[in-house]
Amino acid sequence: MIPLQLRLSNFLSYGESAPVLDLEGIHVACLSGGNGQGKSALLDAMTWAVWGEARKSGESRKPDEELLRIGTRAMEVDFTFRIGAVDHRILRSYMQSASGKTSKPGLEFQVRDGDDWRALTAESIRATQAVIDERVGIDYETFINSTFLLQGRSDEFTKKKPGERKEILGKILALGRYEAMASKAGQRWSRLRERATALEAEVGRLDAALEPVGEWEAEKAAVGDAVASGKADLDRAAARVAEAASRLSALDAAAREAESLTSALADLEARRRKLDADDAALAGKIESADALLAQAEQIEADHERYEALRTQRAELDEKAGLFRGIDGQRHALRLEMQQRTAEARAEIVALESALASLERQIEADREALKGQAEAEAAHAAAVAAAERLQQLDATATRRQSIERRIEAIDKQLAADKGALEGSLARIVEEGKRLAEEVKASDAVDTEALEATIRDGRAAAERREALQTEGTEASRHVGALDGRLQALAADRQRVDARRRKLETSDDDACPTCGTELTEAHRAEVLAGYDAELCENAEVVRSVTAERDEVVAKRDALRAEFVRLGAAVEAGEAAARTLAAARDRAATAEAKRARLDALREEVRSLKRTIEVEAFNPDLRAERASLTDDLQETAYDAEAHARSRADAALREHWATQLRALTVASERLTQSRSDRDLKAAALDQRRSALDRGAHNAEAGKRMNALDEQVRTLGFDPAEHERVGKALDALSDAPSRLSRLLDARRQRAEFAERRATLAEERRSLGAERTSRQDALDALQGRLSERASAERDRDAAEVERQAAAGRLADAQGRLGALTERLDRAERDRQRRADVKSELREVKRQRALYGHLRRAFGKNGIPSLIIEETLPEIEARANTLLDRLTRGRTRVALETLKDKKTGGGTKETLDIRITDDQGVSRSYETFSGGEAFRVNFALRIALSQMLAERSGTQIRTLVIDEGFGTQDAEGLQRLIGAIRAIQDDFETILVITHLDEIKDAFPVRIEVRKEPVTGSTFEVVGA
Repeated sequence: MIPLQLRLSNFLSYGESAPVLDLEGIHVACLSGGNGQGKSALLDAMTWAVWGEARKSGESRKPDEELLRIGTRAMEVDFTFRIGAVDHRILRSYMQSASGKTSKPGLEFQVRDGDDWRALTAESIRATQAVIDERVGIDYETFINSTFLLQGRSDEFTKKKPGERKEILGKILALGRYEAMASKAGQRWSRLRERATALEAEVGRLDAALEPVGEWEAEKAAVGDAVASGKADLDRAAARVAEAASRLSALDAAAREAESLTSALADLEARRRKLDADDAALAGKIESADALLAQAEQIEADHERYEALRTQRAELDEKAGLFRGIDGQRHALRLEMQQRTAEARAEIVALESALASLERQIEADREALKGQAEAEAAHAAAVAAAERLQQLDATATRRQSIERRIEAIDKQLAADKGALEGSLARIVEEGKRLAEEVKASDAVDTEALEATIRDGRAAAERREALQTEGTEASRHVGALDGRLQALAADRQRVDARRRKLETSDDDACPTCGTELTEAHRAEVLAGYDAELCENAEVVRSVTAERDEVVAKRDALRAEFVRLGAAVEAGEAAARTLAAARDRAATAEAKRARLDALREEVRSLKRTIEVEAFNPDLRAERASLTDDLQETAYDAEAHARSRADAALREHWATQLRALTVASERLTQSRSDRDLKAAALDQRRSALDRGAHNAEAGKRMNALDEQVRTLGFDPAEHERVGKALDALSDAPSRLSRLLDARRQRAEFAERRATLAEERRSLGAERTSRQDALDALQGRLSERASAERDRDAAEVERQAAAGRLADAQGRLGALTERLDRAERDRQRRADVKSELREVKRQRALYGHLRRAFGKNGIPSLIIEETLPEIEARANTLLDRLTRGRTRVALETLKDKKTGGGTKETLDIRITDDQGVSRSYETFSGGEAFRVNFALRIALSQMLAERSGTQIRTLVIDEGFGTQDAEGLQRLIGAIRAIQDDFETILVITHLDEIKDAFPVRIEVRKEPVTGSTFEVVGA
């Protein structure tokens, strides 16, 4: 990850107008500026953009609030960086509600696609962060423990627990994939173990299921014989059932014939009864016809009377229709006359009501017009007040403008005075500092300093020779220590494998993967014992050699330390002498500068005391004060005019209403006279009846038509009643005519019925004789049914015995077929079980190989010497070989014997003595931390595939003396080709001037932090 561009708004000390930081093409740069100016905030913005992490309180409920600039509610960071050859861009934001109770974070991730940006943002912030982590390939914790030396946290890696160091180193080396593979192998091994258990259970079940197969085969042969015997018995019983069924079938036919004869006899009896009924009906009809023929004369006379009345009634019905039409017209005309009378009276009532309403309106308008003169006077007064209000508003606006300007001038003058007082304080402080420097430039003992310098140089030359010899001895000791550590690690690995082999209950050997027999176990254990003996012998030899070299190195170091005091005294004397000469050379200039500062202090004090600064503003304020006094203004009169002017519209509305009332009064009086005349006319017409004159004429004409028609309603009613009394005359005449025509026909039909009755009696006698003959045969049916039932019982018993035997035979056949399938299944299961056990052993090996004590442990062990070498190479440069570090992966257990895995850091001083990290001075500890972190950063840049080729060093130089600073600068330059971008943050001029590109940061009181890139 190579930073290219950074945009930020309201982040920590940076405001909304912060410039854009363009890092493209910059290899090594220094961020410089005073403490608290915002140097580290730029790097915090980068880590917050990528991981959402920066300097903040982890315990805070809303930690992003601590990154938000004070007084703002929204911040945003836009960070562009390069991974490989592809540019990426992250926009992370945070917005707080006005109440501060809720917040809304935002995150967008993009990748360069030609000239545009293509979005990689996922559906949520969590998912988008996962995409970013996958692209970057490293988390925040690993980043700040390797390539990012945070301010005040350079010892982040050194002070962690051994387990945490191993975890960070594992992330740097990308060992997480082995943990994933070990987990997958373990899961696969567990599934295979469960499968093997299930298969073994299945084999046991199949073995138990196949045990009774021999018994089933013997039983099947016996049951087959029983089936053959049962079939013969069933055939014999079926023949007897068929014979009995044939006899019953013949009897059933006879029964059906008897049933048919019985039905025919019943039909004949029904026909006889119908013939009797028909004969009786014809006799009745003949009797009725004879009775009608006896009344023929009376029936014909009644019919003639009926026809005469019907003709008379038709004539009267015609007159009745005309009478009803005329009478209906008379009734409608009477209703019309009543309606017109009501309408005339209603018009009179309406006119009377309108006249009353007009009188009331006229009276109300006369009352309203009495206050017209008062309203006109009040309206004129309100108009005059409105004109005065305009003048007073203009005066008040001008005074307010002058007062606001005077207030602004007072604030500016106060700010200018504060600035002058601040400048005065700074100049006073600078004067004090120059006075102290001038005082310190007094003469020093130059001869004594030069003698000390000569002694120090001689001691330094001797120390260089001793250092060369001591370095060689230390390297020899380090090599021997490395060999001893390797031998110890070999011994521990062999011992661990030996113990594992002794306690292993796997089917396969954990060493070679072959079958683990007791003989093979003993053979491998003997080999391990031989390796351990050989290892112990080599350890004794190397330890003796190391003791000799350590004794020689200790003697060299003792002399080196003794000479160190003289060297340090000489160096201190040289620095003192150089500083004294520099102070002497600049003392005169400082005295002149001090005199100038004193004069400037006196001038500033005078300016502040007499307030002589910013004369233009003071003149403007005086002029404005005069204008304010000259502008006359009466606030009470202003308020009264505003109140009076507010009534102008009210009185204008009143005047308009009075004008309308006057016009309405004139119109109401005219309307009243017209309506009074109309009312007199309507009343006179009603009294005369003029509204119904035409209708009276039409009513007289209708009365004359009724008289001319001559209709008698009583006669019409009498004829109708007589006609109703003879209403059955037409039907009686019709029945008489039918009787005359049908009397002879009825007699002939009676004779025909008598002949049919005689023929029916003969047929009934013949069919009854045939039925009696069949009844004698049907008496044998009970005996035939008993024979059939006995045969059927025997047949069913034989069929049941046969079905039982066949069912048993089928069951045995199915069992034997299933047993054959079980035999094949057992063979398949055993074959699968062998394969599952083989795979389980294989995945067991893989689980152990990918586990933390397998390949990852070997990779770490192989990597640590390289990290040690890189760190010690830097320490040689930084400490002249006086300090070295060693990384130990094993240590003795406190109880129980043996060793356990760890990742301890052992630091040795120039005496070769191992000391705890806390006993080293701040400068020494920083150099150790710096060397280890640079080594980890180099490993991260080269080996993990994360492409983090950026190194950030945030402060920490304050613990170093001048020589230490120069050595750190030299170390940074030596490793600069290992990284694409190196950013060094400091406030020290010695560090700042050592780099060609500087990002100079400063902080403005109002706009916040800003920066300028120099030398790019």
